[in-house]
Amino acid sequence: MSGADTNPTFPLEKMALSALGWVAQLSSGDRAELRGSGFGGSFWRVFHGSGLAESAYGEDASRDLIQMLAILIGTSEQAQLHNPKVGFGVVVCQAGITPQTVERILSADAPMRRAMLIRQCRRLARSGGSFDVRDLARLVLTPSSEATARKVARDYYGEKSRQDAKTAKE
Repeated sequence: MSGADTNPTFPLEKMALSALGWVAQLSSGDRAELRGSGFGGSFWRVFHGSGLAESAYGEDASRDLIQMLAILIGTSEQAQLHNPKVGFGVVVCQAGITPQTVERILSADAPMRRAMLIRQCRRLARSGGSFDVRDLARLVLTPSSEATARKVARDYYGEKSRQDAKTAKE
């Protein structure tokens, strides 16, 4: 799996879902460790088991993604976080995160974006919902991807328009 970051046969999306699977199967105590911000044993197990260690995404970005997944799964033993039919931007909108916050996240540099996403994942965990985890992974691991930012914005504002239209009818 060497060169997984540029090898289309082992894409980021596969690593993201693998990381989710690894986090979901951990004990609630190990997930609690991951919700912190360190490089403990649970991190290293997920990092190596998911294939992220063999990519060029780096330990810091990978740690932050793994932390976000642990936050979103929480203490639930039945982790049903991934839903490929719902974009990340949709659940961000449904959670009541403001357009200004979304714009700040999408325009932030990589470390700041990850820090902001960690905070918003805590909010998303409280509101529940499932979404395409691959969208989150793309935001974290490929922060310079304009296509990813556009997809999240398109999903967010599409949901916002649906909510506004529904409110106008009531």
